[in-house]
This record gives sequence, C-alpha cells and structure tokens, in this order.
Amino acid sequence: NFPGADHPIRSIQAPGKGLIVSSTTQSSRTSFQPSLGQHASRTRLILRSVNAPALLLVAAICSFWWLDFAVSHHFVSTGRLPGDLAKLFEAAEHFGTVWGQLLILWIIFVFDRHHAYRLPRIAAAAILGGLAADLFKLGISRVRPKYFDFAEHGIADSFAGWFNLGAGGSDFQSFPSAHTASAVAFAVALGWAYPKGRAMFLTFAGFVAVQRIESTSHFISDTLVGAAIGWTVGYWIIEKTPFSRWWTNRESRWRQQPASDMTLRIQSQADISRFGHETSLMEQETALPAHGELPTRHGVQPALDTAGTIA
Repeated sequence: NFPGADHPIRSIQAPGKGLIVSSTTQSSRTSFQPSLGQHASRTRLILRSVNAPALLLVAAICSFWWLDFAVSHHFVSTGRLPGDLAKLFEAAEHFGTVWGQLLILWIIFVFDRHHAYRLPRIAAAAILGGLAADLFKLGISRVRPKYFDFAEHGIADSFAGWFNLGAGGSDFQSFPSAHTASAVAFAVALGWAYPKGRAMFLTFAGFVAVQRIESTSHFISDTLVGAAIGWTVGYWIIEKTPFSRWWTNRESRWRQQPASDMTLRIQSQADISRFGHETSLMEQETALPAHGELPTRHGVQPALDTAGTIA
C-alpha cells in the first residue's frame, strides 16, 4: 500500500514492460499522483533529521548544568566501570575509530558485494563526521575530565578559551567528542544502507559515547554535541542534498559497471564453450577416415596392391 492511499494498490510486472500500477477500485484507473501521505512521510523524514540534533543539543545544555560535573567527577574519583562491563565498552569504542570502521566495511564487502557501491558513501559519512567535530575542537577549548581540577573549579571553568586552534594539545580538546560524532554518522549511513539494523547501529554508537564518558575523556555534554554533529553530517550525506545527489550519481555508475563486467564474462564463457564444441567436432571429423580410406599407422597410409589387399 502507498502511504496515505485510501485503497490497496498492486504492482504488476508485465513481461517486457515497465511497472503497471493497478487497484481494486474503479477510481485508481486514472494516473497516479503523489498522495498527501507521501508528502507527509517526506516531511516527517526532514523533521526527524532536524529534530534529533536539536533534541541532542537541548540535552547537552541540560547536561552541562546538572550532569557533567557529578558524573565525570564520579568516574575520575572512583575509577571506571567494573570488570567485563568496562571491557565491553572499550571494545565498542572501535565503532567510532577509523580501524574499527574499516574492519566493518571490509566484512560488508566480503559478504555483500552486490551492494559494495554504497561503501564509499558510508565511509565518507564516518570520516566527515569526525572531521566536523575536530573543526569545533579548533574553535572551542575545553579541558578533558581526567585533567580537570574538580576540587578548585566549577564546570564552567572547564572551557579554557575560544579559537585557540588546538593550543594545549589533546588535553584541551574535550569538546565535542569526535569519536561519538564519527560513530553516529557511521551508524546513520549504515542504517540507510541496511534499515533492519538501524537500531543496532545506533546502539553501538551509544556504546561509544558511554565509553568516552567512563574513560574520563569527555563530559556527557561533549558526547551529546558530538552525536548532534554526527547525525547532521550523516543525514546531509544520505538525504536529498547536493552532496547526496553527487553520491547517488556516482553510485549509479558504479552499480552499472559490475553488471557490464558480468555480461562480458558470460559472453566470453559462451564463446569459449562454443569454440571448444566446434574444435571437438573438427577433431572428431579429422580422426574419422574418409570413405574408401584405411586408418593410418604412425602417419603412413598403407599401400594397396591391385587385388585390393594390403601390400
């Protein structure tokens, strides 16, 4: 059923023809026009791509005032999560690292080569998400929780300046979390390619955010802002934007290339098979003696006497 349609719609593929849209009602015999339901669905998709980052930013502001100090101070003073739970989140961190993402893309390439043309776009989403967060780091300096003096300063003092362009090194690059931004953008792109795994991918991205918090590398607000950046970059790549359309044009070419290669391979195999069959027939014809001839022995035709017997 089409979204918003008042009656069931069936699609029938006629041999040698395009898609024929038919219905069980008389009114659907007219040409189909986009329904209000389709426009509403597209509008909801656009709002979702905008609302999620907005909600994440609101959550980051609330976290800055009420959660950042208490949670980060807890992990700094009492240590990380216990035992295997810490190992779980530590392993999940690689969903937001370059090497972990490359490993996942390689696995997808091995098991789903038919859709391998999507992998460059997914990789671009992860890379650009992390780079976008790094640009914010150059403009906003914030001390990481592991280096912040909770006894002498309030949470507002964690911000150390503006437009320092990376001065102070990694210790002052807490805001925002590039790992989380890359992981969320990666999850959004993977969810676009494999919708059934969307919840799982976003869960992995959430694990990355938790790992960055419990390892005292970021405040909660850092991860929430990073998630907002990653979500925005991911949807900017997969939704109908100029950059997304550029990717779509490239993928249409990449998708056609394997099909043409397969056609060439099939034709080549057919030619080889036909040539081999013809060669086999020629060999058989050569091996059979002609009418009135005797088989040769070591390439020498035996001589016949006048009586027709072998000399």
